[in-house]
Amino acid sequence: KKRFTAVITESDPSFKVVYLGNVLTGWAKGEGCLDKPLATLWKNYCQSSRPDVSMRLSVCSSGLQATTSEHGLTEYWSHRVTWCSAPPSYPRIFAWVYRHEGRRLKQELRCHAVLCTTGRQARQLTARLEQRLREALHDFRREKLCRQSARLSVAACLYDDYSSAIPKRKLLLAPGINNYKPPVERCKSAPKLGSIEESPELEE
Repeated sequence: KKRFTAVITESDPSFKVVYLGNVLTGWAKGEGCLDKPLATLWKNYCQSSRPDVSMRLSVCSSGLQATTSEHGLTEYWSHRVTWCSAPPSYPRIFAWVYRHEGRRLKQELRCHAVLCTTGRQARQLTARLEQRLREALHDFRREKLCRQSARLSVAACLYDDYSSAIPKRKLLLAPGINNYKPPVERCKSAPKLGSIEESPELEE
């Protein structure tokens, strides 16, 4: 008998990088939105005498997971990542813009950046994250439509909970909601990680 092997679930790609920090930005997406933040981060990194912040960065189905010895695990959820790129002007840098929830539930955009081992690694991170973001959004929309159809169906009227109209197997295998948006108890899982102070000239 012939034996066949298949990979059911691939392991999340993980990369060892150096965290450069994060700064406030006024642009959520678009070409050129990373130019000014990355110029600030790179200048501060070159002038800093502090030791490098080693980080293990993983691209997962729900977004990004960053692990450092100082802060432990920090999660960046798909629905809050507005942009990611490996700019040609900074070949080894991978950066992403994340919508944080600050004090009094005030939303703020921050540009995070890491220094990769090679430029190929930075481009691979960008491609992987963009793919995962598209998949998470697609699954989220599909599951949302599925739940809406069940809620409007005649069978759903017979139950107190509309999810009872959906087969249990489909509920267990549908990752859309959990991958795109975190549970309520984990919605603040990405705090400000090692933010740096900006000079007055840069703020102006």
